[in-house]
Amino acid sequence: MDYKDGEYLQNNPTLHEEDASWKAYQVLSILGKHELAPTTICEVGCGSGAVLENIAKSLDNVELYGYDIANYRKYWGKRNVNINFFQKDITKYDCHYDLLLVLDVVEHVEDYMGFLRCIKDKGALHIFNFPLEIFAFKALFPRKYLESRKKYGHIHYFNRMTAMATLMDCGYEIIDYTLAPAAIDLAQVTTSISRSSRMMTLPRKLLSIVSKEFTADVLGGYSLFVLAR
Repeated sequence: MDYKDGEYLQNNPTLHEEDASWKAYQVLSILGKHELAPTTICEVGCGSGAVLENIAKSLDNVELYGYDIANYRKYWGKRNVNINFFQKDITKYDCHYDLLLVLDVVEHVEDYMGFLRCIKDKGALHIFNFPLEIFAFKALFPRKYLESRKKYGHIHYFNRMTAMATLMDCGYEIIDYTLAPAAIDLAQVTTSISRSSRMMTLPRKLLSIVSKEFTADVLGGYSLFVLAR
């Protein structure tokens, strides 16, 4: 998928803005848990900038930056807070921030391990978000992977173990991680959850009482947020 020619925007006209407050909440929860107060935060693949806008509403004395290779300037101009946006490939620039956000990005990048190694030194800390698309139930419907590839541009797929192993293979130290029930929390608001996935909401809720990890591995619907350095 070419992100510069408008194909992604055509397939996803909201740019998943309806998910932004939820993603921002996950990031802020990690910062609060570890008592982190970064003064510069940069989001790689920032899309419309809505996640950064939501973060800005909860943090004081922080400079916010967003990079995206696509031209989303008309969205950036709508943000009600001061965010520095760049239509650039961050891997080609010498920059450094206290915290780098990489949310739902890695699965889109052709050379994802090269990308991860390249951005490692651009942040003192990193928060990654991986959609966990490898789980037992989905193996019964392999065409779902092709649908994800065509509509969302996901060309790599992860479970919680392979995602963290990838980060460690690229030189990152895992500080903490959390499994966030994206398909449960966002079932009624997001455009990126299919009807069949919504039907799994109740089974996921019930099984997650026993184990989030087991639910993610068997029924899916979870995202992995990782704090790393």
